[in-house]
Amino acid sequence: MSDALAALARLRARRGAFAVPGNRERAHFWLPHDFWAERFAQAGFRLLHNATADLGPLVLAGLDDQRHGQPAPAILDGLRDCPKPVLTLWHSPDGPAGAAGHFLGHLVLAGHTHGGQFRFPLIGPVYTSSAYGRQFDRGWFERGDSTRLYVTAGCGETGTPRLRRRLLCPPEILVLHPENG
Repeated sequence: MSDALAALARLRARRGAFAVPGNRERAHFWLPHDFWAERFAQAGFRLLHNATADLGPLVLAGLDDQRHGQPAPAILDGLRDCPKPVLTLWHSPDGPAGAAGHFLGHLVLAGHTHGGQFRFPLIGPVYTSSAYGRQFDRGWFERGDSTRLYVTAGCGETGTPRLRRRLLCPPEILVLHPENG
């Protein structure tokens, strides 16, 4: 963990650095939320756990992990008429996929699936660790209410040591460029 935190600490962000709890942080129940909040803070990150942050030109929201936590998408319902764009971070695409009826922001960013990690031509991902199977493996999606979702393939790997690699699924670091600077 110390190597990962040191790498995170080297990142710079104009409006602050933020993280959301994922399955690894939430599955380790013996480590309380405060443990993770303190570790991320040491690296210069604010952990958004069912919380929002007004960053000036936009509002950032972060929701708890869908599988092991207790996400509260209702915290976003009051932002439906917000004059600023609302960007939501949610570790897994299962969260937004299962939150019908809630305003989730204008753009939701998720990961968790690793893009399938092992992909084959014409078949796609072998496995995504999602309740929705391969439906939200990676890329752009849009809900009926026009909320956009981007699921990044990320740069992590999972599995036993022999399986901790990628096949036809390159690592991805997402860089978004706002239209208005």
